[in-house]
Amino acid sequence: MEIFLLHGGILLCESKRTNNVAISDYPRWNEWTQFCIPARNLPREARIHFRLKGTCEKYQNVLHSENLPCPTVSKDIILSSVNFQVFDYREILQTGIKKLDLWPSDEINNRNNNADLNYLYGAKSGVDLKTAGSPTINPENSKSAILILEFDDYIHPVECKYRIDSFTDETVAPELDPGAESCIIESILSKGHFSTLTSAEKDTLQKYSFYCSQRPYALPMYLLSINWADPVKIGQCHYLLSRWSPITLDIALNLLSYTFADAKVRNLGAKYLESMKNGDLILYLPQLVQVLKFECFHDNPLSQLLLDRALSCRVFGHYYFWYLRSEIETCQYRERFSILLEAYLKGCDSELLSCLSSQVSFIKNVTENYRKVMYNFQFLDDTVNTVENIRNHISQIQLPEKFCPFYDPLVSVNKVDVSKVKIMDSKKKPLWLEFLNNDSFSKFTNIKILVKIGDDLRQDMLIIQMLRIMENIWLVNGLDLHLIPYGCLSTGFEEGIIEIIQCAVTVCNIQREAKVNILEAFQKEVLLNWLQNLNPEEEQLNKAKEKFLYSCAGYCVATYILGIGDRHNDNIMVCEDGNLFHIDFGHFLGNRKRKFGIDREPVSFILTPDFIHVLGGVGCDNFKYFTKVCVDAYQIIRKHSSLFITLFTMMKYTGMPELRSESDIAYLKDVLTPNLSSDEASSHFMALIQQSIDNSLRVQISWHIHNMKHRN
Repeated sequence: MEIFLLHGGILLCESKRTNNVAISDYPRWNEWTQFCIPARNLPREARIHFRLKGTCEKYQNVLHSENLPCPTVSKDIILSSVNFQVFDYREILQTGIKKLDLWPSDEINNRNNNADLNYLYGAKSGVDLKTAGSPTINPENSKSAILILEFDDYIHPVECKYRIDSFTDETVAPELDPGAESCIIESILSKGHFSTLTSAEKDTLQKYSFYCSQRPYALPMYLLSINWADPVKIGQCHYLLSRWSPITLDIALNLLSYTFADAKVRNLGAKYLESMKNGDLILYLPQLVQVLKFECFHDNPLSQLLLDRALSCRVFGHYYFWYLRSEIETCQYRERFSILLEAYLKGCDSELLSCLSSQVSFIKNVTENYRKVMYNFQFLDDTVNTVENIRNHISQIQLPEKFCPFYDPLVSVNKVDVSKVKIMDSKKKPLWLEFLNNDSFSKFTNIKILVKIGDDLRQDMLIIQMLRIMENIWLVNGLDLHLIPYGCLSTGFEEGIIEIIQCAVTVCNIQREAKVNILEAFQKEVLLNWLQNLNPEEEQLNKAKEKFLYSCAGYCVATYILGIGDRHNDNIMVCEDGNLFHIDFGHFLGNRKRKFGIDREPVSFILTPDFIHVLGGVGCDNFKYFTKVCVDAYQIIRKHSSLFITLFTMMKYTGMPELRSESDIAYLKDVLTPNLSSDEASSHFMALIQQSIDNSLRVQISWHIHNMKHRN
């Protein structure tokens, strides 16, 4: 048994390891483990991570003499683990005999190649669960290993208390040399709060903590410098938190990440969010739901804030409900999210409960039937009968007069247009559904969605959320780049809903419909001709070109920063009014498709000759203006680098395969070029534009291959 004493993501002291025992149904250690830290120094949020390990011997695959035994190598395998809070919710030290049901290990899950189990127990995240695992025990105790242990007893209950009354501004503010010492502090702070501090740098920040308190951006780095096994330092920290300069949004969100466990620190982050309006706070709801995992107990200021907002705002509550429900599938956090979901539902009125119930019932009915039908389809390959079976089943589903199609609670529909139900011709075979629109003033009589099964749509949701945040930032800075962050909602494990943007066509279909020849991917006039046919008037066409320019610039910057891959011509769409947008975000953060070790995507973003032709051609004034818009948009997002890095860091423990380590976050840090000046960053992006132009032929070849492969 390996034992760790932790405070959030920080190891408080050296880990301990028990003696090895022989394998049996009931292994016994019968030994005390003592950490080199006094009980009085333990922080309130300390937790113990128990890790059950087995040692296996593996034969080495080497040549050896027949007379010699085959050499072996020993390897430790993690069998199961569990986290346990050192102090209970009353802040009393745990004592006596405890029975802990352990969680199965990711190593065992991976060895069994059980993808579902990996996801459910958080193993696919690829992170160390000793720092991010659930603070609860495994509720499925009939299947789990059980650890029985005894904590030392004391004559009186041991309560965790920090003294802050002994601190004053004078005691925490030593004299500061305005020359050398202030320069040293500023140089440390300039590294940014995502950097690693040396011991000397930590000592400097601790010594001049009052100086740091006058700088909002210094808070995360100051917190990282604290020895959380020193109650005096913790008391000083709590004193300074009450006097710290007002923090910004990115700092507040950072305080709620897995890195910081201290309740006062997390409360400061939650307190900042209280001042935000519902419309602003809802933008960051996916991250806020995720960081509920890192709270020590179910009841905390953040969960109270989100519950209050969900009950006071129907739109906020709709998304809060579905974000919680989609996470219930993860066993480690099922207890917490179930309790929070129950608290929300108990506060809902009967009308809202009926609305949510009808949504849950509908998606469950459709997905269960679709899975059964598609299971038979893979053997029969009978598309006509398969679609007919699905239509018959959906026609029997009764919907209320006002039904919400999941992705937007403000949209109202009444029933499914069964005649329009179809199976899409893509890898996961999503189901196309059309609902009759209740809004008689809308120009669309039907609301269209895709029901997708087999993909983790939380990744698409994350990218669409980032697009929405980027759009808001640009608008505040007077730049409207016409992004289309379409509706997307995960409704459960590898299932969800995607909104269909109407009056839009993929670039691939535009090229096919041109019917020039089989080399349509190389014809630069095709896209402009398509826009001219739909916008015959000169003024109308100029508006379409203008919207194409801004939207193309926006998506060039966004797809580069987010590292979105798999950008073939079926994943880029253009609306009839010229608005370009991207769809299907299965690869991001620089994870690009490769074939035989060759990068299939040689450019940082898509800027092919047909796009350039709509913009007027390289060198014209319109194209120069396009490059200026791109650079301006890039510079604006660079100023908010900390916010985007924080948002992705908060999502690191979701289980997304392409977002699970610091190396994935490192991509964002690289593309946002924090070490470059403004002029250098502008030159950097101009070079990327030229690179996309120079390599556009390779993109066209890739698109041509895609067209030929999917040609009917």
